[in-house]
Amino acid sequence: MTATMQSTDAGALPVRFTRRALAARLPQHLARQPESLVEGPWCAAAWILTLFGAQEPCIWDYVEEFFIDFDAILSTGGWSSGQLLLLRAAASLSGTTFVSVDLSDLAALLDTHEWHAVLEALRVRRAGEYGGGQ
Repeated sequence: MTATMQSTDAGALPVRFTRRALAARLPQHLARQPESLVEGPWCAAAWILTLFGAQEPCIWDYVEEFFIDFDAILSTGGWSSGQLLLLRAAASLSGTTFVSVDLSDLAALLDTHEWHAVLEALRVRRAGEYGGGQ
């Protein structure tokens, strides 16, 4: 079972964003104050980045509280096409880096777990723009 899935009697369901759910997936230095993790661009992008695991230096060395250097992350190279797709989706949702994301590729190439994480990140980003709370 993956980090963003929970077990229920009905099977594995995607976990919804909460401050604590995101904090549990982040590297320790970013998870110290879960109350500061509010819905919006940074949290939406970080939600997707947690798919790479909290120990991935090619990701987390370039993430600070409320700033993600996607140019640096993308330039490290060595990413698979699926990983690049996820990184581009996260960068797009962060609102700090212009990248194009092909929605058809997202629908066709992501596995179910990744797909649900991206959909949840979209919800988190939209809630940050229009309210909607947790």
